[in-house]
Amino acid sequence: MKKGFLYLAIVWITVLPGIVLSGVSSPYTVPDTPEALLASMRDRWEPLKVIGGYDADGDDGNDHLRELSDGTSIRMSCSHLVSESAATAALQSRLAGVTEIISRKDSFDERGLRVGQTIVAKSSAVVRLSSYNNNFCSIEAASLKHLEWLENNGS
Repeated sequence: MKKGFLYLAIVWITVLPGIVLSGVSSPYTVPDTPEALLASMRDRWEPLKVIGGYDADGDDGNDHLRELSDGTSIRMSCSHLVSESAATAALQSRLAGVTEIISRKDSFDERGLRVGQTIVAKSSAVVRLSSYNNNFCSIEAASLKHLEWLENNGS
């Protein structure tokens, strides 16, 4: 009889603290997915997703907004301009408020001729500005991770 109570006491002493500690610590853990953007939903985390926005398409350009589940948004727009130099000028004018250039890459056509460039930069947000022939496009996101999320998950 004493042995039975001893075994029961050992089980309670070893198992009960483990149950209590795992129950207390689980609300304070962040999922083990560093590459994914996660949105906090009260006491749980879930992958970032689009919850709203709009699409406006026209003959000379388009404008899109994606509202995300973490409370941020991503704005995308493209304009068809009169010339390649007008697209380059639009890109240069958007660089005026930039505080840091993260990356810069030239774009080439199938013959190897330079036809534009893409610049990722920081301002009050992160922007990706692109010119290609007579087109100018911009994407503005809350962070570089949000921009990468868009590139990986589509618009």
